[in-house]
Amino acid sequence: MARRYLGGLEGGRTNCCARRAKTHAREQWRWCKNLESTEVNSISSTAKELEAVGIVLLDDLFRCAPNLDYLRDLDQYSRRQFVRSAFAFMEGLTYSMKQHALGFCADGLYEFSTGELSLLQEQAWELDDNGAVKGRSANLSFARNIRFSFAALGRSIGDSFSPSYGDSGWEALQKAAKVRNRLMHPKSASDLDVSNDDIEIVGRGLRWFQRNFVRLCRAVADRAEEYADRLGTDQQRSTKPDEYT
Repeated sequence: MARRYLGGLEGGRTNCCARRAKTHAREQWRWCKNLESTEVNSISSTAKELEAVGIVLLDDLFRCAPNLDYLRDLDQYSRRQFVRSAFAFMEGLTYSMKQHALGFCADGLYEFSTGELSLLQEQAWELDDNGAVKGRSANLSFARNIRFSFAALGRSIGDSFSPSYGDSGWEALQKAAKVRNRLMHPKSASDLDVSNDDIEIVGRGLRWFQRNFVRLCRAVADRAEEYADRLGTDQQRSTKPDEYT
């Protein structure tokens, strides 16, 4: 479109003005192409990838328990599998959110602090006996990691997204983490028992996470549409060069 417009322009203006107008339009076109690759494509692909990861993990979860009532009639093995799958779902998506936030940072869409980058990469630093800097895996609290991940991905797309941390669902999720920790690090055989109350707590926490994750995915998709609309407007402008005298 830009080339056709400029081709007709050259017939009615001096060659000098036409060349300047074409150069200006091409610069604008390159900027739009850059916008498309770093913002629209990047954010759109993130929305799709988050959805794809969520579908796979959610499928595993539903295979363990189509609903909570179904679990009440199952044995302890199936109950433990449900808890493990629920946290694999949440932790997998939490890690994915951080990776996409890092990707937006690499694309130049957002700039994180040095400390934030380390935590997004789940790294911590310390000195060894020789005084050399040594990296290690960061020991991140489950609840704090979720809050950080939601906020980081939201900020990286320029959105002020924030889940509701004052409701009973968030409280249930923190209690559910204690159930998972008890199963992962049992001190006695009784620690491996999953009661009906445990199932209810994990289910409520899971619903809180899923609900807010869906909200964030919608925010990512909406931001991609906003950039796409802006791209279309800028592309139209780039086909109409400024007037030169």
